[in-house]
Amino acid sequence: MDDQFEDILEIEGVKKVLLLSSDGAILYQSPGGGPNSRELAAEWPHVRKIFERLREADLIFARVRVYVRKTTAGYLVIPMSLDGPAAKIRLTCDLIQARMGQRSAKGFKRFLRPWKKSAPNTGGR
Repeated sequence: MDDQFEDILEIEGVKKVLLLSSDGAILYQSPGGGPNSRELAAEWPHVRKIFERLREADLIFARVRVYVRKTTAGYLVIPMSLDGPAAKIRLTCDLIQARMGQRSAKGFKRFLRPWKKSAPNTGGR
């Protein structure tokens, strides 16, 4: 699973990548600094209710910024520095989900899809 999240970990400012199940169990944890994963997992059931209806969230605290993305496996939690490039992380998550065969965001990714060819206009004949 390290290979799937390697692109995210290479982004400047990213401290860690966590994949949590919907009940808070740690499914994946990258090595490295960042917040204490056990504490985050323990608090997750309380926080999860906030994210049930959201697809993604970008939370900014005094010393850390946290990007949360809902996936089919659970929730992807990415703590980063305050000046971390959230747009780049979103795009990278979209690309990872596309590789994994999951439905992706509408945003910028819609411009990367090939255009559908429409039927030629016959002029009403």
